Amino acid sequence: GSNSILLSGVITGILVAVGFEPIKKLLTKSTDKILFKDKVDPQLALSQASNEISSTLDIKRLGKVISKTAYKVLKFDKFKTYVYDEKTNTFILVYKEGKGGTQDLNFNNPIYQYYESFEKDLNVKNILVLDEIKYLSSQNENEFMNSIVDYLDKHNIQIVVPLYINESALGFMFIG
Repeated sequence: GSNSILLSGVITGILVAVGFEPIKKLLTKSTDKILFKDKVDPQLALSQASNEISSTLDIKRLGKVISKTAYKVLKFDKFKTYVYDEKTNTFILVYKEGKGGTQDLNFNNPIYQYYESFEKDLNVKNILVLDEIKYLSSQNENEFMNSIVDYLDKHNIQIVVPLYINESALGFMFIG
């Protein structure tokens, strides 16, 4: 009676003690792959990017290296980078990760027009966050701000990071 209950309790305790750590490691590894993708050493990734950046002057290559590093370290779902191409006088896609098509980025694009409208005021050339733009747009009915919200919503973009050299727009990172 009570001896068999005690014996089964001791055996269960031993099995839990022995089996807990391997099961924990297996579950941690599985959930980390799903939730956090692969583990990345940010210092190593930044060091590698720094080496590549210091060895090139090609704007397209720089945009790709910076984007690839940011995507790898920060693990966004969607990431696109466009840089300005002087030959074609347009912004071209140099890096893409995640789902979704590519959108045209030209001088008529509301994102470009937003940043271009502040050309002389470098302090305004900040990161656009969809939720902040939605809030500002709701506070004052501004057709231009509404067009930015519509564009970001349509393309599932949460954050826009402008890339500048001096006062000129070099490109944009779109993060979803």
